[in-house]
Amino acid sequence: MSDPQWLCMVTLFIASLVTLLVYLVQYFFLQHGHGRGGGGGGGGEGGRGGRQPGELDTGSGREEADALLKWTLSLQSWRSRWRGAWCRALDAEARRAGGQPSLSFDEDGLQSTELAVSQICSFHKSAGRKAARCKLVGDRLQFSLATTSSGEPCKYTVELAPLEIQLNLDLQEAGEQVKVSWGVAHLDARDLRLTPNFTQDNGTSSSGGAELKERVRRLLCSARPSVSLSCRPAQPSPARKENKVLSPPKPPRAHDWKLLVKNFRVTLEGNSGSAGGMNPVCVMQLDDPPQRFSTSVQKNCSSPSWDQPFIFELNGRSKELNIQLLNDGQPQEDSLLGQVSVPFHLAKMQPKGQQTFALMTKDQVTGSLTTEFTYLEPSEVRSWQPPTPPPPSGWRWTEQ
Repeated sequence: MSDPQWLCMVTLFIASLVTLLVYLVQYFFLQHGHGRGGGGGGGGEGGRGGRQPGELDTGSGREEADALLKWTLSLQSWRSRWRGAWCRALDAEARRAGGQPSLSFDEDGLQSTELAVSQICSFHKSAGRKAARCKLVGDRLQFSLATTSSGEPCKYTVELAPLEIQLNLDLQEAGEQVKVSWGVAHLDARDLRLTPNFTQDNGTSSSGGAELKERVRRLLCSARPSVSLSCRPAQPSPARKENKVLSPPKPPRAHDWKLLVKNFRVTLEGNSGSAGGMNPVCVMQLDDPPQRFSTSVQKNCSSPSWDQPFIFELNGRSKELNIQLLNDGQPQEDSLLGQVSVPFHLAKMQPKGQQTFALMTKDQVTGSLTTEFTYLEPSEVRSWQPPTPPPPSGWRWTEQ
């Protein structure tokens, strides 16, 4: 073996050893980093700002998680209970931790601005259950703190600004219960302020005030308050029917929506039929659940348009709406002026709004069809109940 070949083989061997060594070092540091990140104060899941893979990786999953979280935060039971639940959890955590002076948290001075979702960290969905984790932010949280030792009790106003908490939501659809827990994953001491309610001469030094502030900071990071919210409407008691309170409804699922199709406009090319000699009618057929509607027949018209609205029932298997433009009164094999198949994506509510499609017959463009698609919630359907026109006489669905 010549010297250049030997030198080349040695060089490749050394390069492979270096590459293997680099991979081993990276693997070691990744494993070490995950081990340390899992034990941080409440940040075990994605303690470094990451999130777990799941339904959140899809656009529809992110939209569903966002709708679920916003709906939960709008519940009156959540808005009226989360502050008090946090104060009680802090009080229980202070008794468990012990120490002197003893601390107690008072709900009387509890104040907070509204919370908003700043980041959705994870979302997982299974049969009968949805779980989401997110970060909530607010301008400030304020509550009262009382300290008791051998001297007179001292009262403080504790203010946390800005406020950032990590919220975990677990929706059990079978029991119609939403369990919500939250906590402060990390709190900078600069965001926490303790203010005495009045001048107190109890011998508390500045170092004692710093120790008290650190104790409160640790309690805020370790406390894990939670509330259970009901999704079902509250049932009024027979004696007090005037106090009937209904919880907001669940967001409608995709197959609860209805499809409204209206405002048809057709433009035909010159060779699609003799001008003034056509009697066009528009026929629509949904694949699942099977439904078929038709517009009225327009006599001697080459640029037909219809304002009639049509409502289709939808389900999880609705995939396609086929629209045919027929020349009424012609033999079945010669009646097709053009057709288009419109696919659906119900999770994204597409297509939506005004859309224009090319009309085709035998792989040739014969014109264009413009129509408007709207998705209706169940509560909106009643206002859109048009009389369905009867199909034209002698009409049959045409297969191309």
